Amino acid sequence: MAVSRARRRDWKVRGAIMSTWHPSRLLTGYGWDAITAACLLGPCPPRSLLLLGLGGATVLRQLLHLLPELEVTALDLDPRALEEAPRNLGHAAARVRMIQADAYAWAAECRHHFDVVIDDIYAQGSEDVFRPVPFDSQLVAKLQPRLAPKGLLVANFVLGPGHRTPFVKARAAFQHAFPQWRSVRPPLGANAILVGGQSVQPASALKAHAMSWTTSEQKLWSALRVVR
Repeated sequence: MAVSRARRRDWKVRGAIMSTWHPSRLLTGYGWDAITAACLLGPCPPRSLLLLGLGGATVLRQLLHLLPELEVTALDLDPRALEEAPRNLGHAAARVRMIQADAYAWAAECRHHFDVVIDDIYAQGSEDVFRPVPFDSQLVAKLQPRLAPKGLLVANFVLGPGHRTPFVKARAAFQHAFPQWRSVRPPLGANAILVGGQSVQPASALKAHAMSWTTSEQKLWSALRVVR
């Protein structure tokens, strides 16, 4: 369901905001910005991206703005996502290969490698969102083959009541699987983004992209926290 607030448009499913769109702003202050930032912490800007959990494509709208040569494959099981995302992306939708499929099953059969793999898969329960598959060492091991040699795995996690234990288990999986890993936190909301790989840059790497945003957005960009 799309909900308009002034000039902003939110896509809500059972009360959870799956995407947000604003005609003149790309950054939001929330978890989507942190996912975008995490994708930029590799040794060089990514040229290929696999997104598991398309949603309304808020993250892709940001990344396609920053990275004009980025090639994207995006999956979602929900047909509503494949309807909403092109609407939010506008002309940039032509740069995205969108596939309706079970993301983990598709990734297991895929033989391509990507500079970044984003896991943003959440399902809507009767009262809250949840991860339909536990994010543990087994899942990380299944996703790692999709990474290019210097690729990054990026995963979004909701914090707060009922979500702390899954996040702690996922953090342990990243520690076990990758030589370097970090957590990116947005200034607003209750999300933590884990990013792991052979080389993960510190927060200073984000400064190179600050001028890509408007003046008001630059404040949100500088408020992102990258921690070990």
